[in-house]
Order: sequence, then C-alpha cells, then structure tokens
Amino acid sequence: MVEQDLPVLEHQKKAWLDASTALERLRPGAVIALETAVKHEPEIRQALYGLEGPARARRLIEGLEHEDKVRHSPELRAARFVKAWDGLSREQQGVALKELKRDAQLESLLRQKGHELGVRKGSTLDHGLQPQRTRSLSRFRGRDMDMGM
Repeated sequence: MVEQDLPVLEHQKKAWLDASTALERLRPGAVIALETAVKHEPEIRQALYGLEGPARARRLIEGLEHEDKVRHSPELRAARFVKAWDGLSREQQGVALKELKRDAQLESLLRQKGHELGVRKGSTLDHGLQPQRTRSLSRFRGRDMDMGM
C-alpha cells in the first residue's frame, strides 16, 4: 500500500505488527536491521515488494546478514555514510555530522580514507570532516576580517 501511495488498512497494520513482534522474538534487533536494509539496499527493497514466498524470505535473510556485516565493519559503515550523504538535506547533514562525532572510529576512517570512499574535495562532507579546531579558527578569522579588524 505504501509503495502505491495508498493508506495502510487496519488489518495490514495488525499483520505488520504481529510479524514484527514474531521476528523480534526470534532475532532481537531484526526489525530495525531489516528497515535499515530496505532503506539503504535497493535489492532488498525490491525483494520485499517484488518477490514472494521462500525467494523473498531468502533475500530478506540475506539483507539481515548484510546489516550485521555493516554494523560490525567500519569500512562498510563509512561507505554507506558517504553514499547517503548527497541525498540528505542541509539540516539532515548537520544531524549526520553530529552523529558522526559520536562514532570516533567511523569519523577517523572517513578522514583517513575519505577520498577512496568517494568524499569529494571541497564538498560539504569534506568540510564537515575537518578538525573542529580548524573550522573554529576559520570562522574566527572570517569574523575578524568581516568586522574590519
């Protein structure tokens, strides 16, 4: 229904909730992992809406396994971060940078291998990865110059 931009019916909401609850019991964290896989991996999204039965189940399980790999691999998380960056609004980019500051391993990897991962020189992400001290000094100097000092 969502794919067709139609309202989700009550019995469909209940079925989704029941399935989510059962999946969470079998594999804690799976619902969020599956939602993340659908959001970031087009082939998983296609499987969810385009396949049925065992073929769909197999692809969704593969999606869950891939999400486990992403969660445990800084390189995969960094590649996903860079891939998603350009699709974010300015406000979402600000939120993403704040979240990035909480993941020192990911931030360090992006600084070291950003170019290899697709961070374009001079892009907003490139600027966001600059050390805070440098950005603060640039803003401070810019204000001094603007004020005629």
